[in-house]
Amino acid sequence: IPCRAGHVNTETKFVLERFGVKAPRCIKSFEPCLSDVQYRRIPGIDEEMSLHRAWNYMNENDIQTLAVVDEDRHLKGLLTLSDIARFYMEDKDANALAEAGTSYRNLVDVLDGTLIVGDIEKRFEQGSVVVAAANPDVLEDYIGPHDMVILGNRYESQLCAIEMNAGCIIIGLGAKVSRTIRKLASENQVSIIATPLTTYSCAKVVSQAVPVRHVMRRRGLITFEPDDVVEDVKRAVSKKRMRYYPLLDEQGRYIGMFSQRNL
Repeated sequence: IPCRAGHVNTETKFVLERFGVKAPRCIKSFEPCLSDVQYRRIPGIDEEMSLHRAWNYMNENDIQTLAVVDEDRHLKGLLTLSDIARFYMEDKDANALAEAGTSYRNLVDVLDGTLIVGDIEKRFEQGSVVVAAANPDVLEDYIGPHDMVILGNRYESQLCAIEMNAGCIIIGLGAKVSRTIRKLASENQVSIIATPLTTYSCAKVVSQAVPVRHVMRRRGLITFEPDDVVEDVKRAVSKKRMRYYPLLDEQGRYIGMFSQRNL
């Protein structure tokens, strides 16, 4: 295919017209573009995915940044390992699960448990996380309405949590849940999750059920398109601290991820 790298000068134009030949196609630049660079076609993740699943996904694919996309692959945010680490180190609020509107599906998955009572499609949207390590008479001062209570196989503590209108109780140690507790929980609209984990493990991992949308970066996202010139991209990212950047097509749909090392 004949091509030209600039404007057709007068002499060339005369010769082309004399012999009835069309002007060659104009190539604006021969510089390498991002489409020439090897990038990773890592699929985007859904914003409702738990931090636990996202962390595993990063480890499995050996990548430190994930694109969060909608059903049409439009970019909604970015999640990095540092975002997850920052959440665990800085978040000391027992209300994080409720603030994030965490789904019971995520909670059951993270706890490797079973929803004994309740609707797995619902969300935990009110209350704090309470570890029931005290006697029932003391727990009455700590458990509030809609709280999520982590406890063991003590019947009295389970009953106390239900009477105090907890939103959800997590019963660990693989303890069996009696019919009475199931019935009372159902009547009082208290969800019950049974898990083989210890009380300590439950308290440690339950925050990993938070959906990635609660932690991901939404503002100041830096994106590029396949036609962007590599040298221009290098200058744009040279002073940035992020290692990975999303690549979008002309319709703004996510394609993949490239790093400064790829450039």
